[in-house]
Amino acid sequence: MAPKRKLSDSDAPEVVHPSRQVQVYGDEPKPAKKRKSEPAFNKKQGTGSSCQCAFRGRTGSCCISAGIASAEAEKIRQKMIKKYHMVRFFERQKATRQLKKLRKRLLETQSTDEVEQLKEEMHILEVDLNYTQYHPLSETYISLYPPKGSEEDGEAKINKTKPPMWKGGREVHGRGNPRSAT
Repeated sequence: MAPKRKLSDSDAPEVVHPSRQVQVYGDEPKPAKKRKSEPAFNKKQGTGSSCQCAFRGRTGSCCISAGIASAEAEKIRQKMIKKYHMVRFFERQKATRQLKKLRKRLLETQSTDEVEQLKEEMHILEVDLNYTQYHPLSETYISLYPPKGSEEDGEAKINKTKPPMWKGGREVHGRGNPRSAT
Protein backbone atom coordinates (compact mmCIF):
# COMPACT_ATOMS: atom_id res chain seq x y z
CA MET A 1 0.00 0.00 0.00
CA ALA A 2 1.25 3.47 -0.88
CA PRO A 3 2.15 5.89 1.90
CA LYS A 4 -0.11 8.87 2.65
CA ARG A 5 0.61 12.08 0.83
CA LYS A 6 2.06 14.92 2.81
CA LEU A 7 0.00 18.10 3.22
CA SER A 8 2.69 20.23 1.65
CA ASP A 9 2.72 18.02 -1.46
CA SER A 10 -0.96 18.61 -2.23
CA ASP A 11 -0.55 22.42 -2.08
CA ALA A 12 2.11 22.48 -4.74
CA PRO A 13 1.01 24.20 -7.97
CA GLU A 14 2.37 21.37 -10.13
CA VAL A 15 -0.08 18.92 -8.53
CA VAL A 16 -3.02 20.85 -10.01
CA HIS A 17 -3.38 20.46 -13.75
CA PRO A 18 -2.47 23.64 -15.68
CA SER A 19 -6.02 23.96 -17.10
CA ARG A 20 -7.36 24.08 -13.53
CA GLN A 21 -4.94 26.70 -12.21
CA VAL A 22 -7.56 29.41 -12.73
CA GLN A 23 -9.85 27.70 -10.22
CA VAL A 24 -7.26 27.52 -7.44
CA TYR A 25 -8.08 29.98 -4.67
CA GLY A 26 -5.54 32.58 -3.68
CA ASP A 27 -3.32 32.66 -6.76
CA GLU A 28 -4.37 36.10 -7.98
CA PRO A 29 -4.47 39.19 -5.80
CA LYS A 30 -7.90 40.68 -5.07
CA PRO A 31 -8.88 43.59 -7.30
CA ALA A 32 -8.86 47.02 -5.74
CA LYS A 33 -12.14 48.14 -4.19
CA LYS A 34 -14.21 50.27 -6.55
CA ARG A 35 -14.84 53.74 -5.25
CA LYS A 36 -18.36 55.07 -5.07
CA SER A 37 -19.07 58.16 -7.07
CA GLU A 38 -21.71 59.41 -4.61
CA PRO A 39 -20.95 62.62 -2.76
CA ALA A 40 -20.01 62.59 0.89
CA PHE A 41 -23.37 63.96 2.09
CA ASN A 42 -25.09 60.72 0.99
CA LYS A 43 -22.88 58.69 3.30
CA LYS A 44 -23.67 60.62 6.47
CA GLN A 45 -25.89 58.57 8.73
CA GLY A 46 -26.77 61.31 11.21
CA THR A 47 -28.58 63.64 8.81
CA GLY A 48 -32.24 63.18 8.03
CA SER A 49 -33.70 62.99 4.55
CA SER A 50 -35.16 66.50 4.80
CA CYS A 51 -31.73 67.92 5.62
CA GLN A 52 -30.20 66.03 2.71
CA CYS A 53 -32.96 67.31 0.40
CA ALA A 54 -32.29 70.88 1.50
CA PHE A 55 -28.59 70.44 0.90
CA ARG A 56 -29.21 68.96 -2.53
CA GLY A 57 -31.58 71.81 -3.32
CA ARG A 58 -28.81 74.29 -2.69
CA THR A 59 -26.41 72.36 -4.89
CA GLY A 60 -28.97 72.10 -7.71
CA SER A 61 -29.27 68.32 -7.92
CA CYS A 62 -32.56 66.44 -7.83
CA CYS A 63 -33.92 65.22 -4.49
CA ILE A 64 -35.63 62.02 -5.61
CA SER A 65 -34.22 59.93 -8.42
CA ALA A 66 -36.45 58.81 -11.26
CA GLY A 67 -36.07 55.17 -10.25
CA ILE A 68 -37.49 55.77 -6.79
CA ALA A 69 -40.38 57.80 -8.18
CA SER A 70 -41.31 55.13 -10.73
CA ALA A 71 -41.07 52.42 -8.07
CA GLU A 72 -43.43 54.42 -5.83
CA ALA A 73 -45.88 54.88 -8.70
CA GLU A 74 -45.78 51.16 -9.46
CA LYS A 75 -46.36 50.34 -5.80
CA ILE A 76 -49.42 52.63 -5.70
CA ARG A 77 -50.68 51.13 -8.97
CA GLN A 78 -50.40 47.58 -7.61
CA LYS A 79 -52.22 48.62 -4.44
CA MET A 80 -55.08 50.10 -6.49
CA ILE A 81 -55.29 47.00 -8.70
CA LYS A 82 -55.58 44.80 -5.63
CA LYS A 83 -58.10 47.10 -3.97
CA TYR A 84 -60.56 47.39 -6.87
CA HIS A 85 -60.09 44.02 -8.59
CA MET A 86 -63.21 42.39 -7.16
CA VAL A 87 -65.47 45.41 -7.71
CA ARG A 88 -64.34 45.76 -11.31
CA PHE A 89 -64.83 42.03 -11.90
CA PHE A 90 -68.38 42.01 -10.54
CA GLU A 91 -69.36 45.14 -12.44
CA ARG A 92 -67.91 43.75 -15.66
CA GLN A 93 -69.96 40.57 -15.16
CA LYS A 94 -73.10 42.58 -14.43
CA ALA A 95 -72.65 44.77 -17.51
CA THR A 96 -72.02 41.70 -19.68
CA ARG A 97 -75.19 39.98 -18.41
CA GLN A 98 -77.31 43.08 -18.98
CA LEU A 99 -75.86 43.51 -22.46
CA LYS A 100 -76.78 39.90 -23.35
CA LYS A 101 -80.35 40.40 -22.12
CA LEU A 102 -80.65 43.62 -24.07
CA ARG A 103 -79.41 41.97 -27.28
CA LYS A 104 -82.02 39.23 -26.91
CA ARG A 105 -84.76 41.83 -26.35
CA LEU A 106 -83.51 43.77 -29.38
CA LEU A 107 -83.81 40.69 -31.61
CA GLU A 108 -87.34 39.95 -30.35
CA THR A 109 -88.83 43.46 -30.73
CA GLN A 110 -90.74 44.62 -33.78
CA SER A 111 -91.55 48.27 -33.10
CA THR A 112 -89.03 50.82 -34.33
CA ASP A 113 -89.49 53.10 -31.32
CA GLU A 114 -88.56 50.32 -28.94
CA VAL A 115 -85.60 49.34 -31.15
CA GLU A 116 -84.23 52.88 -30.96
CA GLN A 117 -84.65 52.95 -27.19
CA LEU A 118 -82.94 49.57 -26.84
CA LYS A 119 -80.05 50.72 -29.03
CA GLU A 120 -79.51 53.73 -26.76
CA GLU A 121 -79.56 51.50 -23.67
CA MET A 122 -77.21 49.08 -25.41
CA HIS A 123 -74.81 51.91 -26.17
CA ILE A 124 -74.81 52.96 -22.51
CA LEU A 125 -74.14 49.38 -21.40
CA GLU A 126 -71.27 49.05 -23.88
CA VAL A 127 -69.73 52.21 -22.43
CA ASP A 128 -70.23 50.76 -18.93
CA LEU A 129 -68.45 47.59 -19.99
CA ASN A 130 -65.58 49.56 -21.52
CA TYR A 131 -65.34 51.65 -18.34
CA THR A 132 -64.95 48.52 -16.21
CA GLN A 133 -62.29 47.11 -18.52
CA TYR A 134 -60.22 50.13 -19.48
CA HIS A 135 -60.38 52.43 -16.46
CA PRO A 136 -56.80 53.50 -15.55
CA LEU A 137 -55.45 51.13 -12.91
CA SER A 138 -53.59 53.82 -11.01
CA GLU A 139 -56.72 55.92 -10.34
CA THR A 140 -59.54 55.29 -7.89
CA TYR A 141 -62.37 53.29 -9.42
CA ILE A 142 -65.86 54.75 -8.96
CA SER A 143 -68.54 52.08 -8.94
CA LEU A 144 -71.16 52.16 -11.69
CA TYR A 145 -73.60 50.03 -9.70
CA PRO A 146 -73.42 51.15 -6.06
CA PRO A 147 -74.90 48.88 -3.34
CA LYS A 148 -78.66 49.05 -2.81
CA GLY A 149 -78.40 50.50 0.71
CA SER A 150 -76.49 53.59 -0.46
CA GLU A 151 -79.46 55.18 -2.26
CA GLU A 152 -82.67 56.00 -0.38
CA ASP A 153 -85.22 56.90 -3.04
CA GLY A 154 -85.88 55.83 -6.62
CA GLU A 155 -85.46 59.35 -8.01
CA ALA A 156 -81.81 59.42 -7.01
CA LYS A 157 -81.29 56.17 -8.89
CA ILE A 158 -82.76 57.60 -12.08
CA ASN A 159 -80.76 60.83 -11.85
CA LYS A 160 -77.57 59.17 -10.68
CA THR A 161 -74.44 60.63 -12.14
CA LYS A 162 -71.82 58.57 -13.89
CA PRO A 163 -68.12 58.93 -13.07
CA PRO A 164 -66.24 61.60 -15.06
CA MET A 165 -64.10 58.95 -16.78
CA TRP A 166 -67.30 57.28 -18.02
CA LYS A 167 -68.34 60.42 -19.90
CA GLY A 168 -64.98 60.52 -21.66
CA GLY A 169 -65.39 56.86 -22.57
CA ARG A 170 -68.81 57.59 -24.03
CA GLU A 171 -67.37 60.28 -26.28
CA VAL A 172 -64.59 57.97 -27.46
CA HIS A 173 -66.77 54.89 -27.85
CA GLY A 174 -69.79 56.41 -29.53
CA ARG A 175 -68.28 59.66 -30.76
CA GLY A 176 -70.76 61.61 -28.66
CA ASN A 177 -74.48 61.24 -28.20
CA PRO A 178 -75.92 58.27 -30.14
CA ARG A 179 -78.94 60.36 -31.23
CA SER A 180 -76.75 63.01 -32.84
CA ALA A 181 -74.83 60.37 -34.81
CA THR A 182 -77.91 59.28 -36.78
